[in-house]
Amino acid sequence: MRSLDFVVVAQPKPQPRPQLRVVLPASGVIEEIGYRCRGSWQAFRRAMISKTKVHPRPYPDAFNEWQVAVKSAWIMARTNPFSGPLRVDIDFVLPRPESKCWKRKPMPREWDCRKGQPGGDVDNFAKGVLDALNEHAFADDSSVCRLNVSKVVAGGSEQAHARITITELSDTPDDDQRVDAEQMEMPF
Repeated sequence: MRSLDFVVVAQPKPQPRPQLRVVLPASGVIEEIGYRCRGSWQAFRRAMISKTKVHPRPYPDAFNEWQVAVKSAWIMARTNPFSGPLRVDIDFVLPRPESKCWKRKPMPREWDCRKGQPGGDVDNFAKGVLDALNEHAFADDSSVCRLNVSKVVAGGSEQAHARITITELSDTPDDDQRVDAEQMEMPF
């Protein structure tokens, strides 16, 4: 089984929710339709009924820069694309917030499960990485059969980064080792 481990030294960004821009033909008014916009379904329905133009809104520049950093780290690894069933392990280390920086107390890594804080859901972080590696590290992200993702806050003076490991699996699941509880813990 072939395996590759590489690090992306950049601040990880979650994949944003899709948003649409609707241009109403009669008035030329532009309505933004997003996941959290109030009345977005009504605006979308009006757009579909009136056959207006619906344009996908581009992702923010910060997310595009993150995807470029992931692709660049893959290219620097200089290896051939993977094929067959794959296992992908991704460990995201997010920057430490200013409120958690101390001069005299130790600052160990900690799990990032801060509700309402900037960061994002772990599944959106993983989607961004898999989409960036699509057609580069593997033909399609549907070949990923096992995905392990973790998200922590950096400890001490540690930089924000992501460690990505891609491993080819055997063709039958019974041949691969089962994941023990000890293997599930994140290696610090």
